[in-house]
Amino acid sequence: MTSPRDARIAGVFIVVLAGGVVWNVAYLQDGPRDRRRTAIPVGVHVPLPNVQTAAEARRPSGPVTLSLAALIEQSEARAQEMQTAPETAARVPSTTQSIERPASAEAPPQASPSPSTTGAATLVRDVQSALAARGYEPGVPDGSAGPMTRAAILAFEHDHGLPATAEASEPLLVALRAPERRVAGGARWQKPTEAASSLVRATQQQLIASGYLRGQATGVPDAPTIAAIRAFETAHRLAPTGRISAPLIARLQQTRARIAAGQ
Repeated sequence: MTSPRDARIAGVFIVVLAGGVVWNVAYLQDGPRDRRRTAIPVGVHVPLPNVQTAAEARRPSGPVTLSLAALIEQSEARAQEMQTAPETAARVPSTTQSIERPASAEAPPQASPSPSTTGAATLVRDVQSALAARGYEPGVPDGSAGPMTRAAILAFEHDHGLPATAEASEPLLVALRAPERRVAGGARWQKPTEAASSLVRATQQQLIASGYLRGQATGVPDAPTIAAIRAFETAHRLAPTGRISAPLIARLQQTRARIAAGQ
């Protein structure tokens, strides 16, 4: 039989032990943050409430959009890229500046004469040679149709009754290579070329300057012009033909040079 004193001690011990068990279950095992959680017996399945995580709670239900913080971060990143871009471009040498022309680069070739120019010079040279063979004294056959060559052509056209052109041409070359057939009446001046008219006008001006012709230069070999040519030829010991020829032009140029030197 236990005494009343022992019974009281045992009761106090039981109470203390029960309190310790309750304290351990309520506070020590679940932690301070889970004080209000209801204890669930082991082996019993209880459906949990539809609890969303913090990330799911922050996710919007509508279309996905960037937050303000994300937009700011993107703007700052773009501004930083724009600041670093000029520095990068400055470090990269320009393609046009880096390409240098070689020191040994050859000069561009000079333009060669066109086939038309070469053909014209060849034609003039052939005409000059044919005129010289006929005794019209066109000068050196250099392929250039100067006053001497034009005067020789006009003299040949006068002697053979051809249209007055004073120009080298294929029909003229054919006529020069044909058998000799002189005609009376001189060249045909119905439709003279500008080259023929210019040659006559220049001859008239020189005859006027030498005192053999009066009036104005008309570019037409009229009767006063023919008479002035004959007078000039006679005075300078040339055959009096009354037509423009290479020897006449050469002597007129010499006379003009003497007059200019005397002035």
